[in-house]
Amino acid sequence: TSCSKTNKPPAVIPARFLVACEDGHLDDFPWRYFVHHGNSDCNGSLSLEEYGVSGAATDIVVGCNGCNSKRRLSDAFGELGKINLPACRGRHPHLRSFDDECDRQMKSILLGASNSWFSSTLSALSIPSTTNQLE
Repeated sequence: TSCSKTNKPPAVIPARFLVACEDGHLDDFPWRYFVHHGNSDCNGSLSLEEYGVSGAATDIVVGCNGCNSKRRLSDAFGELGKINLPACRGRHPHLRSFDDECDRQMKSILLGASNSWFSSTLSALSIPSTTNQLE
């Protein structure tokens, strides 16, 4: 669609929020699910409004223009996030890999945050028993 005042397409800015689970799955933030408090048949366009200058989640409101539902983004973080976000869909979009199932709870994270990906390093040491001869 176009902006009615300038007849130009609206500015598109990448969202800085993602969701991730403890098994390393990443996914787009579930905007529609979040603002409608779960699954909804509403197909209204969504908006992201920032109040204040800090960019903190408490200053950001997600709104639906179809049903006028609104919700502060801070409801997606911490303990509230556990009840306000859907279960993991098992996605690894950065690896082009998608698992069938994952039973973990999603958590909101910031795009580019240092906690969005941690490597897992494993070490192993094998010591042969003294009863075996070395070959």
